Amino acid sequence: MNSEINGKLWHNLNGNGFQDSFEPEIAGGTVYLDDNHNGKFDVGERSTLTDEDGNYTVICYTHGWVRSHC
Repeated sequence: MNSEINGKLWHNLNGNGFQDSFEPEIAGGTVYLDDNHNGKFDVGERSTLTDEDGNYTVICYTHGWVRSHC
């Protein structure tokens, strides 16, 4: 069964976990499923790039964790 993970990648300048009006989106950032839980993007892990507004969609086929790497 396919599912999707959708979200937005932005510079969390104040570290509060919420996007404030002064925090810009990250265009062209890599979002990936860290299937082996090693905290880094490895060859073969599903990934996508954010659009110009920082939005992304990753198609999921199995269990994994979302990590961003910019």
